[in-house]
Amino acid sequence: MPSATNAPTSYHTDKIMAKKGENIVLLIDANENLARMGQLQTKLCYECNLIDPIRAMYKKNNTIIPIYSIFVSPQLQKITRGGWIRIEDSVGDHRALFIDIPIKTLLGENPFTIHRSTARRLICDQPKVVEKYNASLNRQLQNQGAFSTFHQFQMQHKSNILSNQEAISKLNKIDNSITNAVRYAEKRCRKLKFGEVPYTPQLSMAGKTINLWNNVIRKKKGCKISSRYINRIAKKLGIQKPMTLSLPDCEKERKLISAEYRKIKKDAQISRTVFIQELASQLAAKENETISNAISRINRNEELRASYKRIKTITKPFCRATEKVLIPNEDTNDERVTTKKIEIEKALCNQNIKKFTSAYSSPFLQEPLISQLGQDEISEYAQQILNGTYNDKIIQSEPTKRFIKQLKEPTEIRTSNYNNTNCTLQDAISYWKKKREKTNSSMSHQHIGTYKALTQDNTSTLSMINQISNYAFNLGLPLRRWTKDLDASLLK
Repeated sequence: MPSATNAPTSYHTDKIMAKKGENIVLLIDANENLARMGQLQTKLCYECNLIDPIRAMYKKNNTIIPIYSIFVSPQLQKITRGGWIRIEDSVGDHRALFIDIPIKTLLGENPFTIHRSTARRLICDQPKVVEKYNASLNRQLQNQGAFSTFHQFQMQHKSNILSNQEAISKLNKIDNSITNAVRYAEKRCRKLKFGEVPYTPQLSMAGKTINLWNNVIRKKKGCKISSRYINRIAKKLGIQKPMTLSLPDCEKERKLISAEYRKIKKDAQISRTVFIQELASQLAAKENETISNAISRINRNEELRASYKRIKTITKPFCRATEKVLIPNEDTNDERVTTKKIEIEKALCNQNIKKFTSAYSSPFLQEPLISQLGQDEISEYAQQILNGTYNDKIIQSEPTKRFIKQLKEPTEIRTSNYNNTNCTLQDAISYWKKKREKTNSSMSHQHIGTYKALTQDNTSTLSMINQISNYAFNLGLPLRRWTKDLDASLLK
């Protein structure tokens, strides 16, 4: 519990907290020479059992006479660094001081990273988006030298001049380069549309034109607008030299395009249907399917999107919060509904504990199996289970015994040859084409769609990614990206 004080008022509070076993981080202006173990410091150190980690780490430096310091509980004394900042660089008339305590020491474990789902720009159902993504990805990989670096690695690995650790280190660098290129390409392949009006190219063009004239008018009125930005937008819209027009003419142009925008907006839903038909024709030519099937598939997605929007609109006023729960009644054996905040929080905590710890009661996480098999199941007992020779007399549960018997390795698998560990390019193309694009896959922003798009006219990049996976698998050392997993809880 961090606190800052100006001596000696917090002494009794710290003493009570220390007796309760709480962690204390006390920033204090002691108003006494801390190098001489004064009255306040004596009580903090000997009665509250607090430690000054800065002077403990830099005890050889006796030139400083501090009156400010940080005292911590003994379990927090192993800091990585700490010290005092010069008075002229500090805030106010006090010297600022700092310590760096590892998160694991302070909280007991490293904090979990919450991976929040984000909207994906890359959509494999839109050929133009896929083409733009593949072009940007190839260009970025060429600029980063990923292809040449991987070719150099192949030559070195073929010559057997790299150890396994050196090989996996080089593969990690190439894989990081590919990950950065994928993020770059996906960010630029499509702009996200979050408006309430159905998207059509005509409506988008009218909106961009209004934005152009707004910026031109602001520029002419003296606002700070980049001329390069205006010229870049005008070039994309096919408008020649908009800054040469007078201010009244610019306002007239904006009025005309605004009227056209409102007219297009009224028929946005009809225009959206025409746009979907044109998109279905492109998909049918690209994916070798009928136009009717493509239209049906896109219309299903449109219906889902509309349903989600209606659900969000309905639940938004309530912020999707829990307003009431059903809890056991302490007086009787039945249940009752509660709307009290404390009772709701307690009921939700108990439910989460039960849900997330339900696997702890598994027989394989209890004695004697946890000691015999461990977490990796590579012990001699695991081999006995595969051979069917495991002595299950010490197991009390009959279902567990039957389950262990079913784990015996079949004879046909034991006598057959090992599977081929190398995945060919054709196998990779066939695999990724069959995968569902919406499947979540990685915290590195490399989702199923990023690989699925590579099967369309970008097999060189997919071949490099596939070979990197083959090398790492055959080395028996995972890529660093593979070691970060995503824990998800699904209500069923």
